[in-house]
Amino acid sequence: MAIQPDVLTFLRTWLRAQSVGTDLAGAAILTYDDEGRHTPPFVFLEEAGHLRHPDVSAYLPYRISVTAYGRSNREANSLYRTLTDLLHGAVNVLADDGVGFWSAQDETGPQPGPEGRWPARFGVVALYMPDRAIPIGS
Repeated sequence: MAIQPDVLTFLRTWLRAQSVGTDLAGAAILTYDDEGRHTPPFVFLEEAGHLRHPDVSAYLPYRISVTAYGRSNREANSLYRTLTDLLHGAVNVLADDGVGFWSAQDETGPQPGPEGRWPARFGVVALYMPDRAIPIGS
């Protein structure tokens, strides 16, 4: 039985590792598992649906909703753009647990975020990736 990847956990871990020295480095990267109250700067990742290829074991694409919250509109936009720049620059990423992706693209550009207490930018990112963990080593 194939093990489906935990895409949000994988992406959060990967982004944290890649964010060193960027505007994203000081921001929390949150998913459904992160409870409690948070104040900006932070990014929230949510599943936004996926399509599986009928003949290949792949998500084409796996969509992630990204909402970046900042203390200002400029900060929210910077967090969003930094996150998507990191994804766009990555090709053929494979983590130690066999989860990875071939490429990532914006499905939407940064949009004004939901009405709320803090400025935000929102968008959907498409990851092109296997729909199961790839065995590494033997």
